[in-house]
Amino acid sequence: MITPDDMKEYFEYLDELKASNEVNMFGASIDLQNMFNLSRSRAIGILKGWMETFRKRKEAGEVKT
Repeated sequence: MITPDDMKEYFEYLDELKASNEVNMFGASIDLQNMFNLSRSRAIGILKGWMETFRKRKEAGEVKT
């Protein structure tokens, strides 16, 4: 089970990854898998959630990078 704290950590990691401009974010699920030892399907689901909320979180000032 993924907790809200887990999601916050995953989203912060993805925000930082995006800000680094080192990765195409469509392939970032592999980075999630490796960094957090997640299954492929779980990493894809997390990335999808991040993509769906990024703009709204950025507009709300929740994205720090």
